[in-house]
Amino acid sequence: MEQENRQLVERNQMVEDEYRKDKSIMENYKKQVDALQMGKAELITQNQKLEFENKYMRSKNEAYELAHARDMETIHLLEDRVREMELGDDNIFIGEEILDASKGTVTSLRMKVLELERELTRLRESKPADGNTDADVIVLQCMLEDANRTKNKLQKDYDRAQKKIISLESELRIMMGKS
Repeated sequence: MEQENRQLVERNQMVEDEYRKDKSIMENYKKQVDALQMGKAELITQNQKLEFENKYMRSKNEAYELAHARDMETIHLLEDRVREMELGDDNIFIGEEILDASKGTVTSLRMKVLELERELTRLRESKPADGNTDADVIVLQCMLEDANRTKNKLQKDYDRAQKKIISLESELRIMMGKS
């Protein structure tokens, strides 16, 4: 009986030793699993951030491409108009034509800017279930920025043209007075 008891004590000791070894291994595995889960969470977060940035950049790129296409079309139209003016009737008072065209363009741009601002506000206030609000807002912000840039550029061009017209009219009056 004593021998059996001793064997049980020895066996118990061996089991406890194995348990300690296994326990340290299990703790090590738990730490590794926790570290891997943490790394996975960081990678998922980073992936989501990169996907959002990618979506943002794509929408911004599309907006810039659209603005570029509009600008190129405007350039071609203005070049055609310049050619028409160069070949056209000399009795046309160019200053009035530029003034009218600039006012119309600036006015239409102001209307477009106001329309975009209203749409941007509407989209910010209402969040659709499909989750495309951020992308829509970003695209609209890019469009609004482009419209404001174009409006400012046209306003500067208009101001320069207006100053030129005034100086040419004063020179014309001086020349008419001297003749």
